[in-house]
Amino acid sequence: MQKTITKGIAALGWALLIGAGVAARGTPLVIEAEKCSLPPGAKTTVVEDPQASGGKYVAVPEGLVGHALIGTLLQKPKPGRYHGSVRLRMDKLASIGRCFSVRILELPDAPQATHQLLSVVNAYGWRFPGNSGGWVDLPFVAEVSDFPKSLDINISANESPGHWCQTGTDTISSNVPAGAIDSITFDPEPKPLPAVRVVRVWPDKIRYNPREPATVTVTLQNSTEQPQAGELRCSAVGELTDTERIGVNQVKLQPRERTEVCFAWQPGRLLYGLEVRGEFSANGQLLDVNREFCQVHADAQRVAVEGSPDWGCNFGSLGLQPVQPQTSKHVAKIAERIRRAYANKTEGMSLYAPGAGFDQYSTAGVWMSYGGTYYRGFRNTILACGRELAKQGILWTPYFDGYSWSTKLEYWLERRPEWFLYDISTGDVLGSYDTYQLWKHKQVGQYGFDINGIAPFNGVPNYAREDTVDYAADQVIQAWKIFKMPGLRWDFHVTVWPGYADFSGKIVAKDYPEADAISAKMLNRFKKRINQAIPNFYWGYNSGSQGDIDTYPLTNVERDRGGAYILDECIYAAYNKSNPYHLWPAYLKYNADLQEWHRQRGGYFNPYAPRRGGSAYAVDRIYDTVLRAATGSYVHQPFYDSSLRFGNYPQFATRYSAFFYAEDRSRVTAPKEWLEVNAAATLWWEPVVYQRQRSGRERQIIVNLINPPVNPGLEEVPHNVFPPPVREVTVKLKEQDGWQVSRAWLLMCEAADDQAAPVTQHQPLAVSRKGASAEVKVPWIFHWKVVVFELSRKGGAR
Repeated sequence: MQKTITKGIAALGWALLIGAGVAARGTPLVIEAEKCSLPPGAKTTVVEDPQASGGKYVAVPEGLVGHALIGTLLQKPKPGRYHGSVRLRMDKLASIGRCFSVRILELPDAPQATHQLLSVVNAYGWRFPGNSGGWVDLPFVAEVSDFPKSLDINISANESPGHWCQTGTDTISSNVPAGAIDSITFDPEPKPLPAVRVVRVWPDKIRYNPREPATVTVTLQNSTEQPQAGELRCSAVGELTDTERIGVNQVKLQPRERTEVCFAWQPGRLLYGLEVRGEFSANGQLLDVNREFCQVHADAQRVAVEGSPDWGCNFGSLGLQPVQPQTSKHVAKIAERIRRAYANKTEGMSLYAPGAGFDQYSTAGVWMSYGGTYYRGFRNTILACGRELAKQGILWTPYFDGYSWSTKLEYWLERRPEWFLYDISTGDVLGSYDTYQLWKHKQVGQYGFDINGIAPFNGVPNYAREDTVDYAADQVIQAWKIFKMPGLRWDFHVTVWPGYADFSGKIVAKDYPEADAISAKMLNRFKKRINQAIPNFYWGYNSGSQGDIDTYPLTNVERDRGGAYILDECIYAAYNKSNPYHLWPAYLKYNADLQEWHRQRGGYFNPYAPRRGGSAYAVDRIYDTVLRAATGSYVHQPFYDSSLRFGNYPQFATRYSAFFYAEDRSRVTAPKEWLEVNAAATLWWEPVVYQRQRSGRERQIIVNLINPPVNPGLEEVPHNVFPPPVREVTVKLKEQDGWQVSRAWLLMCEAADDQAAPVTQHQPLAVSRKGASAEVKVPWIFHWKVVVFELSRKGGAR
């Protein structure tokens, strides 16, 4: 029997797994993997093993990308929440990229129907005992709201599983499983669903500007064979207790009817992260509730959540480099994928590989190296990407290089040699001016668009000259007219170095203080010229390390001024044991110190991944993500799985962005004067204590509690050993200067305790007083939880 399956699943034969017998009510079904359909060409095999359930398992070879097995769990399942698990094994060393994806689908009972995805759970290799061959039961849950023809399962090996998975250390051939599938355990009797399900709540954007018109769509499903009626309420919850009503509708549903209810909304009263809720009630009783998250803020970079540990990773950028143009449908899917992962900022294109910021556009001749027609031909695709991202409320910016990396360099060296810097000892133009490479640049038809096939060909502009700066700014403006990018990330950005000469042989800057003063002045000119033509242009720079601040303090202040994305590339070697920030405490302090320095001056510090492409081991990526969020950097997460206790960090940073990114948040420099944290094991908290001065009478103290990794340094635990949870943590706050704790809260996205599932939420904490101190207890910390004390002035004093 052939069926058409969408969502990336090919049309394949399916086997009925239940067989002739019918399980008794409440008796779980155990379905042997070898009885499932093994797709042709998948190269999976059945292996006899007395230790396996049923004496056999399905072996999945290393390098397989595709379907491992498929099958039908139930015919004509009734509505409800179905629970089951898949018994899996990984036979190779745990890795970030190795993954099985378990997808549960339903086939609607309608002519020409295609499969609909109900749930997906990813089994990453690092979750399995490395090289031990141990079996792991991976749970799954699927909610059936309609009356489909069948409930089906698909298990596949993936190089980019589930939501996303990008690794800079695994190759395509090795980042898929070498493992096995033993069996599927499934309860055919579902837990009942409410009569009316709130299937989805969907704000039309992930980020809004204040007062921007918005639409919230709430999807309802009648799970019964009877008509249903009730009241649908839609609201937004901000920070901790602030609530804004969006709308109320009376709804009637026919049997099995699914409908969408749209609410017009103009957000703005509540800022930062919001929980948008849909609640359905009937006869005064709440039947179901669902929620989604978004942000409201005028500065997209201040509240940015970016989904990649490395700007070169697939998830963090739209990947507009392939030669084949992408269709609008493909672009829309990419934009929605990024949005579903709670990223509200991404890099949509790079103007580094085909050209550079110094010479992006000119009316005279070729305007980009590596084939200027490449981006001319892709202009419509790039514009389409910008439109699709804007529809989702996602900020996109390209990368610009500050050198002149194009065939136009030859043109300008002949006409304006004074625009470049020169080596004082040789008199040669500073850069990589090579006539053979120039010839290769011009043979784009032969060499294609492969940047690796052509050595860098560049000249360093003399940004001490106003006309050079003005020309470079004009190229950005011209590129904006073509591509409509709302901002840029600028590399080698309008900087002057000491010891180099202009065309006349005069040293441009005798030392670093002079070079810093010139660079700051010229960067200011550069920004003003662009901002006059393009108001509200977003800025970003590859800079901001401690060494860069020490050498160019004035320039760094100018970069931060007005708000800017600051990408510190100097930290990307922290995985190396010789690096001064290799040990986790030093890495945390570095990030916290630099974030505060830049935030005080208007910038938004974002350290590069501690290894290019992201850390090699999952435990390091998880902790790097925790430290980024706690210090106020952009949240990067290369993978997320709802069955894991550490939770969804991008979602968490979106919902509670006020506690990580707010203008009124500042670091507490001497936290031990205020706080005391007592626990049975070491917790990190001192470098990541912050306060928000809400008004003259209101203040918040934000205490990040981090259960540190077992390894003292980055990339020292290849088998991804995690520390045991820390229980019964006491946090004591001294009430000083007339301030008194009024309430306390616990923020989390990980599991609340060892029996719970991970949920993005906040819970009230009981406050007890001992003398002049207020005390709260946190029962369980897996990786990271946040305590928020709300304080008020006693007696209304100011």
